[in-house]
Amino acid sequence: MSYSEIGRAVQDAIRKNGRSTYYMSHTKQAGIEAMEQVVRWSDFYDRFFRRTKGCSIYRNGNRKTAISATSIHYASGRKFQIFASSPKLVRGPADAPHYLFDEFEFHRDAAAVLQAATPVLMMGTAAVTIISTVLHEGGAFWNFCEKIKSGTQPGSLHEISFDQALADGYYERIVRSRMRSPFVQEVW
Repeated sequence: MSYSEIGRAVQDAIRKNGRSTYYMSHTKQAGIEAMEQVVRWSDFYDRFFRRTKGCSIYRNGNRKTAISATSIHYASGRKFQIFASSPKLVRGPADAPHYLFDEFEFHRDAAAVLQAATPVLMMGTAAVTIISTVLHEGGAFWNFCEKIKSGTQPGSLHEISFDQALADGYYERIVRSRMRSPFVQEVW
């Protein structure tokens, strides 16, 4: 799910009337992995634009200067940036961003991060995407989902079961690419 959301966010950031995405994860490693995906998606779109339109999606047409360890800047003036999970960082950007909270249930202070995002959402131009695995009943993500179900919190829920993920190729895309072993496949 994160992979496709990152691809969609990159696609949005490269458009002239798109928006920047601020990604927050629960661990540094998750942020590093997300940045690797952002670079892959960006390179994919850049190859497409170079072939079809003769231009680059990177700021100043220069991939090397557009990419840093925590952000990518696009020719559109938008960016994709990785942040540590912190309520203070949600309120900072002045533009109308897209916040992408990955594995939200595992953020150190998930409820405070969500509370900090509420005023940003009230502007009506920002967006928040929350992706997570439910840890337990009563957790921040669980409570958030229950509020959406009851109608007290605006939003929409999109659930993907583990069986659905396997049927859609999760094993082939993730597990097999990392661990090439017949034994691992049998265990799965």
